[in-house]
Formats: sequence, structure tokens, C-alpha cells
Amino acid sequence: MKIAVCGTIASGKSEACKFISRRYPVLNCDDVAKRCYDRKHVAYPNIIQLLGRDVLNDNEINLKKVASIIFSDDKIRKKLEEIIHPYVKEQILELHDIVNFIEIAILFECGWEDLFDKIILITCDKDIAIKRMMLNRGYSYDQAILRYNAQLDPQIQIAKADYVIYNNNSLKELEFEVDKMLERIIK
Repeated sequence: MKIAVCGTIASGKSEACKFISRRYPVLNCDDVAKRCYDRKHVAYPNIIQLLGRDVLNDNEINLKKVASIIFSDDKIRKKLEEIIHPYVKEQILELHDIVNFIEIAILFECGWEDLFDKIILITCDKDIAIKRMMLNRGYSYDQAILRYNAQLDPQIQIAKADYVIYNNNSLKELEFEVDKMLERIIK
């Protein structure tokens, strides 16, 4: 069984996956995507060709520079996704444990819903997401808004999910909701 854990930006999906990983394996698609930026990865030359050598620091791709480019240019972001997503999808398809949880931030944007047996969405109110990005990630208000607006509308995500956890409160409450949801899914 493959279960996607997705969510709106700064909703707490990574925290939810930490709780899940205490009991089940969790594949983090962001980690898989970041491997593509390694000089030894087959995608590396294509990324440099797309983004230019300005994103390099000593032949290492600077992810902050990449983020500043892709969150200000949708066309480049889409082209970068065309390079990286096949490698991420390959990792998902190779999973064969009885129960697999996959943390995937942009599930619906990729159109990969059919790869999963169940979809869990972690979401929160927009103002909470903006505050979390500013506080926890050091983004300016404008940077946080750019990232929030780059995602699929949260109401569309909610409508497509099998399970929705609203994470507007504490980590303790999120942990409680995750445990409750795991009991429902695994039965």
C-alpha cells in the first residue's frame, strides 16, 4: 500500500511524517529531488544547462539561488520539474513494502494521485503558514507569499484528499491527529 502525505506549504507535513516514521517507513520526495543536484547525478548537467552556472558555488548547486529563480519564473520551475520528477517517480514506483508512506509536497501539481492507494493532506490557515515560513524558515513576508501562491489552491487539495488533518495548533495536537488517522488507515 502506498500512502501519500502531502500538504500546503508550512502546514506541518514533515512533522506529521516524523510521527509516522516512528512506525512505518517514509520516503521524502524532497530528499530524492535534492539528490538530483549532486554533481554525480545524471540530472546535474541538465539542471546547470537550464539554470546557468550562476547557481553554482564551487561546482555545488546553491539551492537558495535555485529557489529564487523558480519561485519568480513559473516556466523555469516547470522545466526544472520535467528534469527532476522522473527520478522522484521512479523511487516511488520501486517501493514494495506492505505499507509505504511518501511525503510529497506537490502531489496534485504533478498529477500523480493514481500512484497512491490513499492520500493524506496536512493543511493550515494561510496566515499561519505565512507566519511559520517567516519564523521557521527566515523568509520575508513577500518570499512567503510567493511560495504560498505557487501551490495549488488549498481547497482543491482538500477536495482531492482521502484524509485531511488541519494543523493550526500545537505539535502535540498534530501528533494526536496523525495517530488517529493511522489507526483508521491501517485498519
